[in-house]
Amino acid sequence: MCFTFASHASEPPLEYIPFESPTKASRGSLDPVSQESYLVTRPKYCQIVTEEWGWDNCDGLELFIVNYTDAINILISEAPNSEGLVKFDEWQSDDHNDQIKEIEEQLKESISAQAKALNANISFEGWKVYPTLNIHNNSMFYAYNLKWEGEFVTNIKLSLFDRQGYVVFRITPNESNLNEAQLSALIENVIQNYHPVEGEKYADFKDGDKVAAVGAMGVLAGLLGVKYGKIAGAGLLALLFKKGGILILLKKGGFLLLLPLFWVLGQLKNVIFRPKKTMANDGETPPSQD
Repeated sequence: MCFTFASHASEPPLEYIPFESPTKASRGSLDPVSQESYLVTRPKYCQIVTEEWGWDNCDGLELFIVNYTDAINILISEAPNSEGLVKFDEWQSDDHNDQIKEIEEQLKESISAQAKALNANISFEGWKVYPTLNIHNNSMFYAYNLKWEGEFVTNIKLSLFDRQGYVVFRITPNESNLNEAQLSALIENVIQNYHPVEGEKYADFKDGDKVAAVGAMGVLAGLLGVKYGKIAGAGLLALLFKKGGILILLKKGGFLLLLPLFWVLGQLKNVIFRPKKTMANDGETPPSQD
C-alpha cells in the first residue's frame, strides 16, 4: 500500500492531477492551498479504497486529495447529505454534554464489539477535540484517539452544514501528535477554503424548505456510527449491524465500510503518500510520517 511514483518521472501519473485551481463538488467548491497537493481521480481512488482498504465500493466519496496542506496528508469529502436543514436546538440545551456522553458510551461499546469480532486490542482513548458545534460558521468538528494494538490513531471528521443538509470531510493529518489548537487550525483551513454553491448556504434556508428529521446531536451520532435517539429510525445516516460476526457500517445508498476509515488510514502512517513534482534521485521515496 505504498503509493509512490517512479523515480525517473518528472510529473505524477495521470491518476494524480495537480490541485491548482478551485474544484467543484456537488454543493460547493474547494480551493487549493498547497502547491504540492494533488487530486486523485475517481478510477484511482476507487481502486485504492476497494483493493487496498477493503471497502465495498466508492459511491459515497466525491473528492480525494493528498497533501492538501503541509499538515493534512489526506482530505476526503463525502457525497453530501440531503435530508434537509439540520437544526441546532438540541445542541444548545442544558443537557447537551450528557447527550454527548451517552453517544460516547455507544461509541465505546461499538469499538469494544468490533475489537472482540476482530480479536484485536482496540480502545477509545479520549477526545483530542471535544465535539464542537460552531453556529457562526455552521460546522461541527471532533477528533479522538483510538488505540489499535498499541498504535495511536487520530480520527478527525468535519461536517459543514448547508441549506439541504451537510457535507462531511474525513481528515488524516501528517502528524499524530497535534494538540487541540493545531487541530482546530487545521480544520479552520478547510472551512475557509470550502465555498457552498450560491444560494445553498445554511443562512439561505427559506420557509417551506425541507428540515432534517434529526438535529445536530443526531448528526454527531451518525458520524460516529452509533445509534442515538431518533437516528435509529430516521434513516438519515447510518446504523450498525452484525454480519458474519463483523460490525459493518451501512450507509444510505449501500456504501459499506468493513473497517473504520480512521484505522485503515492509520495503517498508512509509515507509507504516507507525498507526491513531489520532481524526483531528484533514483530510488527516492516520499518521506514517512515518522
